[in-house]
Amino acid sequence: YKSRHTKAYLQHLLLSLVNSTLEDVATKEKVSTDTLERALQQSVSEKVDWARFKTLDLIGIDEISVKKGYKNYRTIITSKSSQKVRILAVLEGRKKATVKGFFKSIPPKLKGTIQGVCCDMYNGYIYAILEALKGVPVIIDRFHVAKLYRKCLVKLRQSELSRLRKALTSKTYKSLKTAIAILRRNTEVVKKEERKELEILFNHSPKLRAGYRLCRSITSIYNSKFGPKRALQGFKEWQDKVAQSDLLCFDGFVQTLTRYQEHIVNYFKSRHTSGFVEGFNNKIKTMKRRCYGISNEKSLFRRLFLDTEGYDVFLSR
Repeated sequence: YKSRHTKAYLQHLLLSLVNSTLEDVATKEKVSTDTLERALQQSVSEKVDWARFKTLDLIGIDEISVKKGYKNYRTIITSKSSQKVRILAVLEGRKKATVKGFFKSIPPKLKGTIQGVCCDMYNGYIYAILEALKGVPVIIDRFHVAKLYRKCLVKLRQSELSRLRKALTSKTYKSLKTAIAILRRNTEVVKKEERKELEILFNHSPKLRAGYRLCRSITSIYNSKFGPKRALQGFKEWQDKVAQSDLLCFDGFVQTLTRYQEHIVNYFKSRHTSGFVEGFNNKIKTMKRRCYGISNEKSLFRRLFLDTEGYDVFLSR
């Protein structure tokens, strides 16, 4: 559009909008919000500009809720290339057809540069990737898996502590306070002194000892230098240990492990994680609080583009 402002000043306005709002910049620069809006419409697309990308490398996909509660989802798709995370899309909802349609829109040349797609175990995402990006590995990273098997230990801990609270004297149960606190941290890496405390608790609950050891065993697979084949073997051996134990708390996780084992094992090829996706989502949560919520997916994409890539794009012009 034709503006009475110079190109240099319009670029200054656009740079001012990075990590700021239309109202704030309009007040500081004494211009109208309409002027800023028109400048944005001309300079910032509401969807991805594929011409800006040479490679996509690793893609991450996750969802956020734009309102309180688990509803009104927006699917966030990002790309990590040369340690830089870039926004690709903000999609309404998280339906398989919508996600599949976006992946199909990626130019064939760029599709060939995708090393993998990191996601959780939501089937809508997994099948969209498999159908739209033939041959691209789906990677379920270790943190989503760890969350599930540690949840099994939490359930076991809760049931066993409930039993011990009734079976032991008040004084004896209170003496287990330190060990219980260690167990509640949901980590299998403990110090030597902490291990001694845990043993006191485990002497009262052999089931907790068995469950804790099973969790440590599967964590050690992830911490090893195993490749995909050896990792798969390790998971099968772990499942055999669960079958030989009298624990039922891991049954649901075993089914999940069996169902998604191909995508879980893909992690061991290059050990990619979706940590960059979670980090990006944290930025979105901060931005939502600052902007009092952005429900429109086009506005959200534009805001994310400004805050994550605005400086690089505008200064390169």
